[in-house]
Amino acid sequence: MASWLSFKHPPSSGDGDHGTRLVLALSVLAAGLMVLASRRERPGVGRLILVLPYMVVGLFVPLIVSREQVVARAVLAGQFAWWSNFKVLAFSFGRGPLTLVDQDLVSFAMVLLLPFSPRPGKDKAGGHPLRDQLAEYGGKVIAKGIVLCGVVSLLSKNSYNRYVMDFIFCFGLYALLGIVEDGLGCISATVLNNLPVERSFQLFYASASLREFWSLRWNQHVAKLLKVVVYDPIMEGELVRKGTAKQRRRRSLGRTSLATLACFAMSGIMHEVCFAYVSGGVVTWSWLKYFSFQGFYVLAESLLHKRFGKPPKAFAIPVTLSFLLYTGEAHFFKPLRDHGIDMAIVNNIAGLLERL
Repeated sequence: MASWLSFKHPPSSGDGDHGTRLVLALSVLAAGLMVLASRRERPGVGRLILVLPYMVVGLFVPLIVSREQVVARAVLAGQFAWWSNFKVLAFSFGRGPLTLVDQDLVSFAMVLLLPFSPRPGKDKAGGHPLRDQLAEYGGKVIAKGIVLCGVVSLLSKNSYNRYVMDFIFCFGLYALLGIVEDGLGCISATVLNNLPVERSFQLFYASASLREFWSLRWNQHVAKLLKVVVYDPIMEGELVRKGTAKQRRRRSLGRTSLATLACFAMSGIMHEVCFAYVSGGVVTWSWLKYFSFQGFYVLAESLLHKRFGKPPKAFAIPVTLSFLLYTGEAHFFKPLRDHGIDMAIVNNIAGLLERL
């Protein structure tokens, strides 16, 4: 692999030239056209055609910042190349978070452009902001900011066993994603438009199974986007949503297994896309392997639980976390180290903190 693709040999700042900033203006224009036109179109091919320009333009948005700004590029890649595109893709088939707010132009734009999802079945608060929600997410941002500072301080020493490094980096990733989603997404939604939002993280370190970790506790903003784009259409046997949830579901072991594996594989593909943005074009296939294998592990775990029952949490929690850490070392964390991205992120955040 060419050395210019590694953060150990930083590239020139040419990738973030002024010309690419035009893409941001085009993306806003495309989003506006999509909001105005696709909301009036019935779910299906017609709506999909209207949102495709936004999806294509969104792929270029992360390029408005140079690769040296690794955190900013990673956030933009996640938001515009993945999460926002999945929201409009789901919306084109009558699914996902945008369908909850399609009657409110401001809410629709916020859900599209910010990293959060509205809570189903909840209306906006009348009369005053959602004070409890604002206090909750404000507190989370402060707490995760403290965690992130601690992680950066620890990893800057760079003198630990690789599994210890991985463990610390997990909390750094949790804190960074939490700040982006709880702060930029949830607090903005509360302050600007009183939108009730869904929690993204739920004490991931208390996971007693792989299924619990992925489906309930880790980054549910993204997990639920994968569900509406991949899992639900497979379970229902159709792209366009029809009928009620109970009427649509066709449960069978084969269909559930296929939907689960496809969901994890798609997660792996999109993680590879984000890795390519951050690394300057590297596709390692390691992240695809990691997430695809997790799908098989979840299915195997479910079979074991059905056959032998669930173990006590005191045993299951450390085993689950150890398994995630062990399997993550080879296929998730190693590519970050090999291309110098882990320390590039640490140094980037450290530099930002020094300027505060």
